[in-house]
Amino acid sequence: MIRTQVKLQAAQYKALKELAARRSVSVSQLVRDGVSHALAQEYDDESDWDRLFEAVGSCRSEGGESDVSERHDDYLAEPYS
Repeated sequence: MIRTQVKLQAAQYKALKELAARRSVSVSQLVRDGVSHALAQEYDDESDWDRLFEAVGSCRSEGGESDVSERHDDYLAEPYS
């Protein structure tokens, strides 16, 4: 692990210490869990974009025509379901 310093407001530190005591873990563990949670949300946001871009171009008929302007909600609902 890499040691780092983080400045917290007094109220944040007090709340973290109390939560750590209730959960029987260290403040450091709570901070690591928070960082992991923030990173997971970031990657989830990226996968939303990935699904959106996968949908682009998937709405053509055999003749190359597209009805995406009329049925865009239907096409976007599929990758996000």
